[in-house]
Amino acid sequence: MIYQKLALLSVSVFALTAVTLVTAGCDQSHYGVKLQPAQGPQNPVPAPVPDLTNPPNPQPEAEPSASGDSSSPAAPESENPKPSTDSSTPATEPTKEPSSTDPAVPVVTPQPPEPANPPVVKPPPPVPEKRKKPPFTVSGDGSDNLCEFNLKQGESNLAEAAPQVVNTLFGKRYNVSDLSALMPASMLATLNFVQNSGTRIFKTRAMGSSPCRNLRVLPTPPADLQQQYDEDTAGNSPERFTLGIFYPNFFQSSDESAIVLRENVDRWTVVHEFMHLNYFTVAKAERNWNDEVLWKRLNFQEYNFDKVTVEDISDSQGMHAAVKLLGQLTDSHLEVLTYYTYEEITIEGQLRSLYNAGKFKYVPKSASENAAWYISSSFEKAKTKLKDLITRTKNFESARAEIDPKDEFGAKAGVAMILDKLVAHQTYLIATVRALLPQQDFSLQRMAMARNQMPSPKPCAHGDIEARRMPPMKSIFDR
Repeated sequence: MIYQKLALLSVSVFALTAVTLVTAGCDQSHYGVKLQPAQGPQNPVPAPVPDLTNPPNPQPEAEPSASGDSSSPAAPESENPKPSTDSSTPATEPTKEPSSTDPAVPVVTPQPPEPANPPVVKPPPPVPEKRKKPPFTVSGDGSDNLCEFNLKQGESNLAEAAPQVVNTLFGKRYNVSDLSALMPASMLATLNFVQNSGTRIFKTRAMGSSPCRNLRVLPTPPADLQQQYDEDTAGNSPERFTLGIFYPNFFQSSDESAIVLRENVDRWTVVHEFMHLNYFTVAKAERNWNDEVLWKRLNFQEYNFDKVTVEDISDSQGMHAAVKLLGQLTDSHLEVLTYYTYEEITIEGQLRSLYNAGKFKYVPKSASENAAWYISSSFEKAKTKLKDLITRTKNFESARAEIDPKDEFGAKAGVAMILDKLVAHQTYLIATVRALLPQQDFSLQRMAMARNQMPSPKPCAHGDIEARRMPPMKSIFDR
């Protein structure tokens, strides 16, 4: 997925409702931008995470556990940096209750940090109606004797309930009715359901050892999409390859997305890519989400922060302007993290929890095992990113303290709030992966898994696209 939200799948899954940012003048010239005085970013407000193991009907949110039971693990004090205790830092506001809860993952304590500018959600969520297309068909029983589950094995008449948008891990929101409908579905019914949900779905050449060709009923991509897919998978090899990619709004004339899958993938991969579409559809409907706007904003903010000099922050006005820019830039990075890496953890966590509960049927056991690796791998990526953001903020704080040791400019609290937000993300991240994989030893200080546990399929394209498009994090304060 190239953002165009590519979601290449490895095995198969983020994200605080993606952190909404204040723009830093994205429509201005990249040159001669003058820093404007402003206050630091607001302190994050925790938002509850729902329980995904219950039926899809909304349930009251469980009270956070103070005892640290296994279903709601919190990161130990030794694993997490202490948030700033400076008296000038505003206190965290009371927890807000979610509109509904998710029936697919465990409760996580502590709560996820809330975006700086929470989106206004209008009930009921404006999820688009499905577009009925001619169904994919296959003769006979759909079996070629090479697949563990044939094309028609499973439910064919899927229950399509009214859209029910709920909160899940990292504050992300999705339509749980669609995920529930796909749990007992056959591969053929899954493909038809997906193509009626605002996307076109295509097959490309198989890779790997699986002889199954369950996606033989799909068409091949048009030339422009095939070219994009070839570019995005140019680095694939027989040992490491992409399973699927989601391209949001690829067909702009019809307002449809695209999903490209290898011909021999299993139903887990199809549903994983569909869940990227699910999250994208809700975000677009509720917040007019557009990741191209995010990338432009992030690049613009990085460019401007890289130009900030010690002289620029030598007075109160310049210092507050720089703190504001750092806060906005941090929010942008957290939104990218939410949309990419956190979303991978969320989807794989949802599917794995539903599989372990016996609800996600007609998928191979190996897919669930690979999901555990993918969650661990995504955790390492997110952990590294948060550490880099914390290091940058601490470097800026060192420069601020050297210029204004008595805090006469009053900017210390703004920097402290940025650090508190990042620490809150760290704490929630490790608590989340510990809840999803309680048998594994996760730490902020060491690697979570051995490299030889890596499965052959390459992880979802989200991570590759995020890394490829990420501007370098640099500033004079880091030199």
